[in-house]
Amino acid sequence: MEVEQAEEKARPALTDSFIEFAEGSLSYEQLSAVLDLLPLDLVFVDKDDVIRYFGGSCGFYPHSKNDLGMNLFSIHMPKSVSKVKDIVDDLRSERKDKHAFWFEVRGRFVYIQYLAVRNKAGEYLGVLEVLQDITDLRALQGKKKEL
Repeated sequence: MEVEQAEEKARPALTDSFIEFAEGSLSYEQLSAVLDLLPLDLVFVDKDDVIRYFGGSCGFYPHSKNDLGMNLFSIHMPKSVSKVKDIVDDLRSERKDKHAFWFEVRGRFVYIQYLAVRNKAGEYLGVLEVLQDITDLRALQGKKKEL
């Protein structure tokens, strides 16, 4: 509840601001719209294993706002927790920068990447999960260069 209240207070100040990136800037509204439009699902888990963000438009696995602020390991089935911990440990310790998995589920072909997020100094900031339904991409053949 405290996280939600803090976010509500922070949003009005951000809505009029531009966020500066190395390659340009976007308003909070623009950035939010872009992230929500991406044809994939994003989940960011911070360095303390707390779920801080999810977005994108793939919608393959539904997320609940109740997950925000939760410990990553508390939302997984007990049988998968050790695998999730291994992935996070590999990324945190720099043994790996990425884990990738692909499989078929519900008639769709899914590609999932777990990426270590680090600042410019190389310090671990968390994990970004990127999920894509690539079924239609796998089926592409030939070329399309016209409208």
